[in-house]
Amino acid sequence: MNHAKPRLLMLTSSFPNGRGDETCGYIRDFARSLASDFAVEVLAPRDQRAIAWPLDLFTLVRSRSILPARVDPFQATADFNRLLAGGSAMKTGGAISFPSYCKAAMQRARNADVVVSHWMLPCGLPGALIQRLLGKPHLVIEHSGA
Repeated sequence: MNHAKPRLLMLTSSFPNGRGDETCGYIRDFARSLASDFAVEVLAPRDQRAIAWPLDLFTLVRSRSILPARVDPFQATADFNRLLAGGSAMKTGGAISFPSYCKAAMQRARNADVVVSHWMLPCGLPGALIQRLLGKPHLVIEHSGA
């Protein structure tokens, strides 16, 4: 009999860049709270200010982009609304970077039993694709951004 915990992939566009950062710290806390029942893996965008994440109750993976970090607007500690309100260069950068996040989500979801997305956009989109293409159960948590 296999007693391993079910694997949960958590998709988020915002996440702290280190111990002292509280950017969407409630996502980190939620991942920790689920770790008693699930093997939790969090996928967040990279952040040019991020440091190596210390050993925790969950695993943190940061996606990569073809854009250099210094010009990539899709960063874990940058407000997604800022990207949407930005100029054409910022929106183009996000449009270039976001597919890399989606690809990472799809690859990581292959080993997951369930997927949880924070915010309908941007992370609900790859979560819905994972549900449709891989048949993984998917839950979207819409915070206050709708």
